[in-house]
Amino acid sequence: MSGRVALRVGPEHVGSRVVLRRRAPGGRYVDVLGELVSWGGGVARVRTRAGEASVPLDQVIAGRPTRSSCWPASRQCRTTGLHLVEGVHLV
Repeated sequence: MSGRVALRVGPEHVGSRVVLRRRAPGGRYVDVLGELVSWGGGVARVRTRAGEASVPLDQVIAGRPTRSSCWPASRQCRTTGLHLVEGVHLV
């Protein structure tokens, strides 16, 4: 893969849930999924489950907004107000 595939996320998505795909050492690609905290100065900051990640924009090859998440599953979904029930799967 060379160059950007599709970058459909930008500063207008701050506060939204996004996924960014970036180049990693060794020719691998890594996805960063979470809430876009900031976009500027050549860096996107994303709040993930593991903490905040700073992603250099020159390493981002693709990105897009994505659906909100209800994680952790034991809490109420902040975006939709849905409460997850164990054993129930919505299709």
